Amino acid sequence: MDKKTVPGTFAVSAVVFILMFLAPAAVYGQDMEEASPLPFRYEVRAGWGGFPLWDAFVFNDASDPAFSSLTTLSSLYADYNGDVYMTGTISTEFVFHFKKWFSLALGMGYNGIFSTTYSSDTGARTGMDCGAVVSFLPQVRFSYLNRDYVRLYSSIGAGMSLGAFAGSAACMLSFQMVPIGVTVGKKVFGFFETGIGTQYVGCMAGIGFRF
Repeated sequence: MDKKTVPGTFAVSAVVFILMFLAPAAVYGQDMEEASPLPFRYEVRAGWGGFPLWDAFVFNDASDPAFSSLTTLSSLYADYNGDVYMTGTISTEFVFHFKKWFSLALGMGYNGIFSTTYSSDTGARTGMDCGAVVSFLPQVRFSYLNRDYVRLYSSIGAGMSLGAFAGSAACMLSFQMVPIGVTVGKKVFGFFETGIGTQYVGCMAGIGFRF
């Protein structure tokens, strides 16, 4: 299978599986009674963290001649890249609260990619390759514990990612699942969540503001 087609196929299969897994949460949420009106209709949040595993899979070997099926003599003697580094996922979200238990988050993610380039002839440093992956990822969020200062939630989302690095570019489906997340605070809050997907794998933390 062509390496470029793997992200889209895997993402579609994963999203279908996760939607089936979380469907009971939606049914449960519809039966919950709201004791009071929504205290806040919107929120904005920004976070950082997690390991962008999918970006590493797609772009880590982008400058390797073996990555391309069209290897030429000139490419074999071209500058080469050293270790590839990434900033990690930096995310921002604007969230609409429809119910105390249900929200829609419109998120943007950014992951910077950079690597030092070296001469194939002398091994001397010749410059720097820089790139990035930008993603648009709407998510539905289900809150199963709502207190004045503490909330527990899960979320799932799917969207698109665009990336470019070292002469290689990719457009792919993206998805993210957050099995558990927590916010602490009321109008101004901090959050911490665990996630798995194309945007990041691991944990993310940040701050937000409700209004």
